[in-house]
Amino acid sequence: MKKFLWYIEKTYLWGRSLSKLKGGDVILLAGYPKTGSTWLRYFLFLSLRQKNEGLGDSMDDMNELMPEFAHRSFFKRWPFTESLPLLKTHQKFHSFYDGHKSVLIVRDPRDIVVSYYHYSRGVKSIAYDGTFSEILRHPSMGLESFFKHYYSWRGKAGLILRYEDFKENPSDTFSALAEFCGIERSQEDILSSIDGAAFDSMKKVQCRSAKLQSEFKEGHEFVRSGKKAQWKDLFTEEDLRYYEKLKKQYCFDLYE
Repeated sequence: MKKFLWYIEKTYLWGRSLSKLKGGDVILLAGYPKTGSTWLRYFLFLSLRQKNEGLGDSMDDMNELMPEFAHRSFFKRWPFTESLPLLKTHQKFHSFYDGHKSVLIVRDPRDIVVSYYHYSRGVKSIAYDGTFSEILRHPSMGLESFFKHYYSWRGKAGLILRYEDFKENPSDTFSALAEFCGIERSQEDILSSIDGAAFDSMKKVQCRSAKLQSEFKEGHEFVRSGKKAQWKDLFTEEDLRYYEKLKKQYCFDLYE
């Protein structure tokens, strides 16, 4: 019964989201899970609230006010009049997204799987207990799932930004994201939001999130290190050959 009710709710939210997309403009923040979308949305949230005094600054506040496709947050009033609603989606590209501006966030697929591996072991709803090589080849959590997602958005997104560029050149890359979303800020304001969304700051914000604390096992950190090339500690030679095969199959050339 519980699974049936979940399916009914999801069907309802999908249908209502499709209807709302047809009725107004949004800017799509598209990204496969674990590409850093929470980090980037929190930066945008902090930037928007600079001109909206009285709003909270927690991760729960962000999730209440920053909408997600097929989620109840999409049907709440968008409080930031200077920008179109910034709509998060982890979905592959669908024709109903046509006509809306979109930015696609990507990350080294090998690090995505590492991040998802740790996430899936910590979140109560998954509680994954398999090996890394098994999750690497999992149909919905593995490498090929990312490549299918990327391939669907390839040539469709108005802007593609790499997670690693946010780490290596934060000022220019975050500024490009804010400008694309129609958020005009001084360099000082941009740097303030970058500082507020830094990993040490986000770890503190995570600890204040009642929702996150309830979803994860005790001791798990939703925001971990965010370091690049973590895959080197877990990938075998066979895993790397599998990665290279998928890169070629899906015409992926954003990383070596």
